[in-house]
Amino acid sequence: MTLNKVAVDKTANERMDNQAELTFSLNERKLTNSKSKANYWIAFAVGVGLLLPFAANTYQIHILNLVVLYIMLAIGLNLTMGYCGQLNLAHVAFYAAGAYTSAILTTTYQFNFWLALPISILVSVFLGVLIGLPSLRVRTHYLAIATLGLSIAVNETIVNLDTVTGGPVGITGIPKPSFFGILLITEYSYYYLVFAFTLLLFLFSRLVVKHGIGRSFRAVRDDHIAAQSLGINVAKQQILAFAFSGLFAGVGGVLYAHMLSYVSPDTFTFNEMMFILTIVVIGGLGNIYGSIAGAVILLILREWLLQFENWQQVLYGAMIVALVVFMPGGLVSIKSLFQRRKKAGSS
Repeated sequence: MTLNKVAVDKTANERMDNQAELTFSLNERKLTNSKSKANYWIAFAVGVGLLLPFAANTYQIHILNLVVLYIMLAIGLNLTMGYCGQLNLAHVAFYAAGAYTSAILTTTYQFNFWLALPISILVSVFLGVLIGLPSLRVRTHYLAIATLGLSIAVNETIVNLDTVTGGPVGITGIPKPSFFGILLITEYSYYYLVFAFTLLLFLFSRLVVKHGIGRSFRAVRDDHIAAQSLGINVAKQQILAFAFSGLFAGVGGVLYAHMLSYVSPDTFTFNEMMFILTIVVIGGLGNIYGSIAGAVILLILREWLLQFENWQQVLYGAMIVALVVFMPGGLVSIKSLFQRRKKAGSS
């Protein structure tokens, strides 16, 4: 009797082990398939991005440059807000720091673009760390107010340091960069420079999200007390999130300044901050693909509505409200909405 019971238990355990192995194998296969699909779509998007200039005129290329630039800015803000949960309204200040540092170095001190670029990025990252310090003391809307105040202070500093920054007038004559002796003077050639940097930062953001840093960010966002109890250095992750914000915005600022050959404080205002934030929210917080979708949709929508002249802002605002109401999870939630409706219809 005892031997039979042992045999039955052994058989049951073997079945459970086999079932667990099968489940693990299926999950692993699903994960591999999803990774393959993601890589396929990324490769497809890169291919489309490389070919787009051949089907566009000069004005459309300029819009494409802005779309790709805002993708970079939105991903940087999403890492801070969507993944780490830090209400950062100083992103535009890092954007300004990168633009003005490069503009000053290349016009006043005759620096080469490729030498001014890393210096400008370091300035933006340093400013990001500095402005991120309040996140160690305040949270939620208090942090938003603190970062907004610091952002306004940076803009006012730019206006008042007129001997260095040109004051309200700004800086003109910012030189175009060259690449292996080729001067990137046209919108077409400059597009590939912006596209290359955005692609590199996108791949970097994917690495961050999938790395332990990304998991730590999400833990801090969801519950910083629980994250601390798990041994996560919450202060380090918060500062790191602001440093990433400075990195992405700094690169964006440098590219923007040399694209237009002109910068002024009017570009880096509260309205600009709200536009970048809108891209992130509309696309989907905590999703880097949502930032891409948000930038593409909102910038193309904004340009398309120009034909309505005085009604442009009204229609633009109404469409944003509709997107928020009907897709509170952002554009990336469309897939889940269809899946839910499909399940409801089948049941």
